[in-house]
Amino acid sequence: MVGVLLEPYDNPVNRKDTNKRNEYLNHQDTQIRFTALHGALLHGQHEVAVLLLESGANPQILDITRNNAFQVAPSLESLQELLRIVVQHEDVVPTPAIAQLMIEVIKQQEAREKKDKAERAKAAAAAEAVRGGKDDDDNRAKQEWAKALSSSNMDYTQRMLFVAINQLVNKVSVGPGGEGGGGEGGDVAAAARSAEAGGEVGSIIKRLFKELYTKGEGKYGDLWEYVQAAVSYNNYKLSKIMLDLISAECPRALSSCNWEATMGPLIACFPDLFHTLLCKLQDMSDSEVVGFVQSLRPNSLHSVSSNAYASVSALTYMSTSNGQAPGAGLGAAAGAGAGAGAPSGLTGRQSLSLARGAKGAAHQGKILIYQQLVEGLKAVNYVVVKAFFEKADQHVLNDMAQYPIFKDFASLIANKRTAEGFTESDSGRSRLLDLLRDVKRNSLAEEHYRPQADILNRHRALSMKFRNSGKSTHGGNAFNGNASRRSRVGLDAAAAAIAEDEAADGAGKDIAKERSAPAGMMVVRKLSNELAVQTLNVERVLWAAVAARKSMNVDAAVKSIISWVNLNSKDRRAVFVTGISTDLLKELALRFPSGCAKLLNLVSRDVLEQLATLQVSANLLHRKDQLVKCSDVRNHFTWRAPELQHLSDEKGYSEHVVDALADYGIPFECTYKAAVEWDTSREHFAVLIENHFTGAELKELISNGILLSRVVDMIARCAKPPEDVPGFKAEPMTQLIKEMLREKLSFRIIEAILDAGSMNEATVYTNFRPGNPLYNIYPLKLYKPVYTHHFVQLLLTNWRKGTKDAQGHWTLRPWDKKFIDTIYAPNDPLCTALKSAYDNKLKDTQVYIENSQAMEGWAKKQRQNQNLVLSAFVCNPLLLHRWPVFVLMHILLYIRDTVKAWWRHVGWEWDAWGDQHGHSVDARALVIPWKGVADLGSVKGILTGLIDVDVPVRWFGFAAVKAAITVQWQEFGQMLMLMSALAHIIFMSLFGGFLLVMRNAGEQENGDMSKVNSQPEIMALLVVLGLMSVGGLAEEVSQMMELTWRTWRNYLGNLVDLASFALFMVLFGMVWASYTYDVILAVGAIETLVLFVRLVFFASMTDSMGSLMRMVIEIIKDMRYFFALLAMIFGGFAIAFAVLLGESNTYEAVAFKLFSVMLGDWQYDYLLDMIYVEHAWYVSRLSVLMMSAYGILMLIVLVNLLIAIMNDTYDRIKETEEIEVLHNRARLIVDLESLLTKDMRDKLQERLLGDYLHVLVPADKKFNKFMASSESTDGEWKGRMRAFMEAIKRTVDPQLRDIRDKNAAEFKLINSELDYIRKWVVEQKRMMGPLHGGDDEGMHGGHGGGHERAGSSLALGRR
Repeated sequence: MVGVLLEPYDNPVNRKDTNKRNEYLNHQDTQIRFTALHGALLHGQHEVAVLLLESGANPQILDITRNNAFQVAPSLESLQELLRIVVQHEDVVPTPAIAQLMIEVIKQQEAREKKDKAERAKAAAAAEAVRGGKDDDDNRAKQEWAKALSSSNMDYTQRMLFVAINQLVNKVSVGPGGEGGGGEGGDVAAAARSAEAGGEVGSIIKRLFKELYTKGEGKYGDLWEYVQAAVSYNNYKLSKIMLDLISAECPRALSSCNWEATMGPLIACFPDLFHTLLCKLQDMSDSEVVGFVQSLRPNSLHSVSSNAYASVSALTYMSTSNGQAPGAGLGAAAGAGAGAGAPSGLTGRQSLSLARGAKGAAHQGKILIYQQLVEGLKAVNYVVVKAFFEKADQHVLNDMAQYPIFKDFASLIANKRTAEGFTESDSGRSRLLDLLRDVKRNSLAEEHYRPQADILNRHRALSMKFRNSGKSTHGGNAFNGNASRRSRVGLDAAAAAIAEDEAADGAGKDIAKERSAPAGMMVVRKLSNELAVQTLNVERVLWAAVAARKSMNVDAAVKSIISWVNLNSKDRRAVFVTGISTDLLKELALRFPSGCAKLLNLVSRDVLEQLATLQVSANLLHRKDQLVKCSDVRNHFTWRAPELQHLSDEKGYSEHVVDALADYGIPFECTYKAAVEWDTSREHFAVLIENHFTGAELKELISNGILLSRVVDMIARCAKPPEDVPGFKAEPMTQLIKEMLREKLSFRIIEAILDAGSMNEATVYTNFRPGNPLYNIYPLKLYKPVYTHHFVQLLLTNWRKGTKDAQGHWTLRPWDKKFIDTIYAPNDPLCTALKSAYDNKLKDTQVYIENSQAMEGWAKKQRQNQNLVLSAFVCNPLLLHRWPVFVLMHILLYIRDTVKAWWRHVGWEWDAWGDQHGHSVDARALVIPWKGVADLGSVKGILTGLIDVDVPVRWFGFAAVKAAITVQWQEFGQMLMLMSALAHIIFMSLFGGFLLVMRNAGEQENGDMSKVNSQPEIMALLVVLGLMSVGGLAEEVSQMMELTWRTWRNYLGNLVDLASFALFMVLFGMVWASYTYDVILAVGAIETLVLFVRLVFFASMTDSMGSLMRMVIEIIKDMRYFFALLAMIFGGFAIAFAVLLGESNTYEAVAFKLFSVMLGDWQYDYLLDMIYVEHAWYVSRLSVLMMSAYGILMLIVLVNLLIAIMNDTYDRIKETEEIEVLHNRARLIVDLESLLTKDMRDKLQERLLGDYLHVLVPADKKFNKFMASSESTDGEWKGRMRAFMEAIKRTVDPQLRDIRDKNAAEFKLINSELDYIRKWVVEQKRMMGPLHGGDDEGMHGGHGGGHERAGSSLALGRR
């Protein structure tokens, strides 16, 4: 019928037809203002009501009594039945309508409960009043009965009859339940009815949500539409029910929540519900937490905050469907009677004042949302806070950084301990199993869900069920066009959007690295990174702080990161900060140098106080102050490089697998021993970990010599039930073995039984013959003909249970040694073996490993690394001048390998002449808490960023930067630099030979260049040098393109190289064009000088020459103002003397005399010549006076000033000599990196470098030298005295701090003792109080005695 009536209005062509359809569908009569939906619900026509709702009927239209359509239903039961039917048609009924119906049902249920409660209270009051009147009558009756019973005229029978009647009356008046029993029963029944009524909507919602959840990810957004509608209707109870259901029953749907539509309004309206939702994240899996965090991704921050703050109701469709303005529908829904004119401003153009008000409301809304978010995160664990730190949307963080609340957000991580993360993270064990079994997926999250980057993109008010595709299902309206434009995209497009979003979110470096790596390595690295609970990605938070341009936020973020590192370092847990890219570091160094310096100085004294001590070979640290290496693993076993390489090559245990096992609690020595000596596979470890064996338990098994393969075999055999033994019941073998480990019982007990074979006849005759209890407990097939694994399982089960007597006392405790005698006969050899194994308890022993074969694999890897560095030297084929060095180095390496092989063939040791130390020494190991600090980057590394910004030189002395420079220098920088120097020497040699040959030929040909050019040896050398010069020019051009102009020109070596190659190209052209012979020789001489200057720069890569070169360069730089002053003084005196002395002295002569005086050549003849000059008398005297002043100024003042400047520069360079060397090496490394191709960068990063920097020093050094320059972040030299003061301050401040802490602790202890004494005195006074009551003499005496006793007790307390 509804379809027939609406048929003329189907398929609306334009908006006018749509409005006409809505007016017809929601038409109200003139008397009681009923719509068709009102009438259907009033008469209980639920099917008609559902059809009307499907067609777009508006249930919010009010009748003459101000009731909407749902409120005119005849009863609560009718609404509940309608809700059941509507939920069955939820795919076609608008979501807001369903939510409003739920709210109406809840309201009527609450009203009925309130009414029932009031009626029960009224009935209870009436019953109490009646009971009170009856009590008065009963008292009077009892008195009369007592009076009658006391009468002497009543016989015994009459008295007993009166007593029986009295008891019957009392029982009838009180009731069968006793006094007050009826009221309690009524309350219980009422509570049951209330719970049943209140759970009606909850059960319907639960069934609905489960049905939607089981349909897959496409329906997750529908769940949040219901939550969105409940929040928009401002109904707390319904919102709470839905959120509780989603978090408990539909956790994966958290990845599809919409920030704009749901989370923003939820935080603004019901912050406590949002806090509860955050707390429930702690009980969810890591993938679900990350999915929820990533879903908080608004499209428009302004709309989020303004909508959330204003809490606009989501009833737009109900007003537009009736042809009204949106504001009118809202006013009607609110029931406030705002009138037609009140909301009209909402639909028109806003005034300037309203716009400003909306902007202010938006800011207030943002502050409110961010405050509630931070408050909720304060109560959650480390895993949830880490997820928000690493996965929160960058736009949200950038916007939050505009407000002071960002400081509180950044401080959330400061007091979080990573030790909690190992127990809070649910996926660690699963990912470790994936790593052990080579599961080819990027992460565990892929198995559960794929987080979709706002795929649904649903509107904040209306359901996506409104679509504008041909015929409208729900009645077309103005929103249908928006709904169709916001339709859901496919899963493939969603996956592409996710990949683009991840790339835009700052994972460019890791993604670029992984794309270049093989697929298997990429998976391993991803899983290894996900296992790292102790790694914190701070990229998003720091970028947000930097983008806000507020030093307060940057300082708060940096301080929080440093506090997190220091706190967890005190727990002896290595933690790592990651995500600090080159661009981020440059922004920090440029805009916030103080925060950048603190971040670079992560290795603080707090970190160094908790260092691991390990034993290494003495050869490793012989004559070395420290050793630095880069690795892909976090743990210190990376210093056992030969054994680690052998484990990877022979047994298939990669560094990531061993590192993950070490994090799980299995030391490297145990893994190596189990894999190499016992041939334990990774699957064996995986099986035991899957059976919930902890790292400590596996370590205990290995350290006590128990083969893991036998444990796995035992568990696997006992997992299957025994054949032909029905009803076999025993505890799981895994649990039994773990119980044995807790009791320190060895697994050799099990091995002894299985190795014994068959049961001894003495034991069979004594305990296992028919009729014996053990014969019935242990089936015959379990030990005949031999012991089976299930017999051992049943035996251990009974041993674990123990035995109790009838009174419950232990007659045989669990795991008691006497149990062996109850099973085996004393003369059974197995009985003795079991007792021996029982007495041999498990011990915590240290595992030592030795393997000479490991060195072969390590040496092979070293040769491969050398070949890789050689290939990196010529990775750019245009650098022609490098190819001769490449060929020469291969020849030299071949000669060395040949000599080494012959040497060993003879039987001699290759390293026999060196200092060999076979013993081990103690060393202190440090892991730099900055993951990827030595990363070369896809384009630029961390060192390039520091050099580009030209940070203070002292920053290169920070431990993290120093370690990065050291490891890159020793892995490839030093070798590449030596080969560059060798290329320069070859070029110098060829050029020197060219000049000598050309000079001899020129002398023979009398300078005729046309004849000189005709000689073949000259042209050959010229062509070779020309090709090498072209390669050198290509090198400089490549560096200019890769580096910034400032970075390139700041290194004088680049300028000298460019000048050298440019001069030779000029010389090449002159020789080719047969230019003048003398000019060619002059240019050649200059080129020779430049080449030797460049050789000096190559020599600066050594420690001693580097500091000397730095001193010379810095002295020249510091003297530039001195030379300017000197030039002005010299020019002034030269002109003055030339003018004063006249024509007898030329300008050249005067200048030469003054220059000689400046150099210290003071001659008396100069003054005599001036005295006897043929001029007026005052000319000679003035000349002598000026010359004397000039000599004093030059030889005394300026020379001493020059010495002072040079001395200050020398002190500055000498004081930071090591840092200057590091700075120089960093510049050289940056130049070398700029010549590497992207593919070669990736290869060097994968083969030579890694994510983690390890530092090793001898135990007696205590990192003093390594940390000598990491104490101060000040980068400017302020004189020798200031340096002395700072050095004294750095030395004294820690001691003063220790003294202050000790004094504070002592004062605290003294105050606590004084508080105890005060309490004791008060207690003594209270106890002696009664002694004061008496006569005066007794009172005084007692008082004195009390003081005496108090004094003695006080003295005892002090003692």
